[in-house]
Amino acid sequence: MKKKYILISFILALSLVAIILVIKLNTKTQNNTILEESISDIDQVILEETPKYEISTYVTNEIKEIATDSASVVCFKEPFTIESLKKLCTDIAIIRVISLDYMDMNVSMLGMTFGKALINNSIYGTLKEGDVITYMKPGGYVDMETYNNAQPEAARENRLKVREMYGITTPLSEEYANLRVNKDINIEEGKTYLAYLTYNEKNKGYEIIGLEIGLREVQIPQEAEYVSVINLDFETLAPKIENMMDIENTRMENVDKTVLKDKFGIDENCVLEVIGKLPILNVKSNMYIVVKVTPDQKENVKQKFEEYGLNMEKEWENYLSDEY
Repeated sequence: MKKKYILISFILALSLVAIILVIKLNTKTQNNTILEESISDIDQVILEETPKYEISTYVTNEIKEIATDSASVVCFKEPFTIESLKKLCTDIAIIRVISLDYMDMNVSMLGMTFGKALINNSIYGTLKEGDVITYMKPGGYVDMETYNNAQPEAARENRLKVREMYGITTPLSEEYANLRVNKDINIEEGKTYLAYLTYNEKNKGYEIIGLEIGLREVQIPQEAEYVSVINLDFETLAPKIENMMDIENTRMENVDKTVLKDKFGIDENCVLEVIGKLPILNVKSNMYIVVKVTPDQKENVKQKFEEYGLNMEKEWENYLSDEY
């Protein structure tokens, strides 16, 4: 029987900083909402990646807004297919993009975007889960001055004439292009992809091959992880979470200090503020808790939530997937 997942969300708040814990439980239920992705819609909550793998990009929102989409049509001898990529690649892996570091126009005609990626899962090849690699991908965002300098002299002169003809005075360094091949997709920081990779000895990195066939975004549950949340507003947070998670309020009970003590074994004296919903009957996995605690009890409360999640996983193991 195919296994599905439930995700239980707990949030611990310390002063103006909160910590979200998303626990993946290996159970059989139909609810697999990923809070880490959905919560980005909450305008008063800002997620920061864990310090170990800080997400970064050289492509700002301003660059994306002003960049000209420049898709070049390239004809290949044979179209890319899954079978052909299997023969060309050295590795196949689920990767999470940690960074977009820079674009290098000297590597190929359309340049290469370089960055770092975390190997979530190795499907084929020698890469291992947890490895951090340097990747390189054809195309990407580049300022027009860098792009122009990489072109033949005749092309640079022609571009100068066109700019003069149309009265364009904006410096090339302030103009950007998004270089792509055919229907290839942009790679984005923080996202997870299935990637076909070939090790490039010259550049000491893994080239993503096969354009849009060799790089496809995937949605997978993440292992339990903590991320920081800034400017947590308890009053406005609750309805937004409930809307995203489709909480059935008529079948849920509110979480208060007494509930935290009775069901989680958390000392009431360390709880400064709490909101949340729990199912009245143990036939639904939807739930969330946001709790503000004293700093000295942060780790203890985390442990209590983790223990609750493990116990719930064991309890739900015997539930049939088509029951609830």
